[in-house]
Amino acid sequence: MTEHTLRRTERFCDNYSQMRRRFRWEYHLLHALVAYCAAERERDLDFDALDDALALIRRSTGPFSSFRSAVRLIYAGALSFEADPASAFDKVEEAYAALKKAFSPSGYLPLAAFAMERESHEAGFESVARLSREVLDAMKKDHPFLTGPEDIPFAVLAACRGRSASVFSAGVESAWTVLSPALGRSNAVQTVCHCLALAGDPVEGAETLLRLWRDLKAKKHPFGRDVELIGLAALALTDGPDADPVIEIDEWLRRRPGFGNWTLGARVRRMYAALLAALPAPSEREGEHAFTVTLTLAAATVFMITRQQAAAAAVAAST
Repeated sequence: MTEHTLRRTERFCDNYSQMRRRFRWEYHLLHALVAYCAAERERDLDFDALDDALALIRRSTGPFSSFRSAVRLIYAGALSFEADPASAFDKVEEAYAALKKAFSPSGYLPLAAFAMERESHEAGFESVARLSREVLDAMKKDHPFLTGPEDIPFAVLAACRGRSASVFSAGVESAWTVLSPALGRSNAVQTVCHCLALAGDPVEGAETLLRLWRDLKAKKHPFGRDVELIGLAALALTDGPDADPVIEIDEWLRRRPGFGNWTLGARVRRMYAALLAALPAPSEREGEHAFTVTLTLAAATVFMITRQQAAAAAVAAST
């Protein structure tokens, strides 16, 4: 493990442990996401800033706002890293208002609004929202049964970066053609195709991801076909990706409290091992890749928590 990777892995582990103690009733998935975002920035978590961000969201939104949902720690975490959280959230709310004119309400619109606030640059929120709708409609034509509200943040990111609906869809399809025969036709595979199409050459990225997946399987450290693929997508976007650091980081994390199979779980732990292995040196962090990966991780976290809530509701309804 390189020095900067070890430093970030230790920081991720420490931040995660503190999140578990401070927000013990929240989802472990949220603890891990916020901890990773801080570690990626080479920062310890500022819990005063995080508490202030949660208070800002409560003051600025109504009691039934999607910003106050079960995943509110994602939004508070993002605001806690801002120099001026209040101004940033004002812009997020403006973006959210524009998105509500183009999309039906969903738990993914707040995440899309954060993406729009960060990436829209000179483009107006209204025009980006309209283009985002076109991108999502094109995605639905290719994958009508898989495409849903969880794909809105990626449509927004594509629109912010000036990708037309046809160009973005073609990139996603080219990655899908490589990955789906081996990994299946699932939401997780479609999500990593979005990531690869937004951050680099989708075919090269998909081929590299598949090579890493097979290498890890051959080395008796197999990854599945679900959310852990996001970590391999991040690694596939780096120069000279290798499976060995993923195994080393995963084994390191597995021996720490809170990272066992009964807490965060092997599947999610391995995803974070790959994400940490993919982090560049601090001086190389700038660019589109880092935010694309973070947005993909956040969208997947919302999806996993939504899935857990639906499963719990089904169990409750059957008893």
